[in-house]
Amino acid sequence: LKGVQGVVMLALRRSAVLGRFGRRLFSGKVVDIEVISDQACPWCFIGKKHLDTALSRRGWSASVHWRPYFLYHDVPPEGFSLLSFLAKEYGMDEDILKDPDLNPMLAAAKDAGINLNYDRMVVPTLRAHCLIHHAHQQGKGHAVVDRLFSVYMEDGKRIDDLEVLTQIANDCSVTGAGDVLESGALEETIRSEAKQAMSETKGVPHFTLRHSGTEVVLHGSTDASDWEEALGKLE
Repeated sequence: LKGVQGVVMLALRRSAVLGRFGRRLFSGKVVDIEVISDQACPWCFIGKKHLDTALSRRGWSASVHWRPYFLYHDVPPEGFSLLSFLAKEYGMDEDILKDPDLNPMLAAAKDAGINLNYDRMVVPTLRAHCLIHHAHQQGKGHAVVDRLFSVYMEDGKRIDDLEVLTQIANDCSVTGAGDVLESGALEETIRSEAKQAMSETKGVPHFTLRHSGTEVVLHGSTDASDWEEALGKLE
């Protein structure tokens, strides 16, 4: 009996030691990430999807801070058709823009698991940025950004609409959003932050990743391999 007890105690001690060692050995890294982005930017959504996938594959987590940027300037309150704008801007037929075999952005979105909807309106994103700022104060900015992108880019809903934004806040368990958005209390703060961000970069997305003194920057369109390479530099 004593011999059996001794074996059991030894096994328990070894298990405890291995457990502590294993937690140190296999615990995921936490990467600090700063993103300059706009909800109107498809490449920002695509980049975020690839980032989340690459982090998950490694078992890493991230502290992500999203900074505002305005991709479109002087968007009228009623907004405008994305398809009509792009067709005029690039001289392309609308049917071509909606064809994933002919439009590289649609193909890239599909590769990231996004069903990009071109039948949407371009709308002011000021209120959306206010919601992100408010959500960050509750530690839920990253979740709100993901929901905003999906609701706008895939579902085609207007993310300047107070009801839509309040529902997103509720979905992400963000409190007090309706009052903050309706009051416009954060709007000047967002305009100031966007002005600063737009002086730092001439386009979006702009991702800055930091870990243990190493900094990696990804700018513009990215694919899965870009994120694997970027995170590899932080290992």
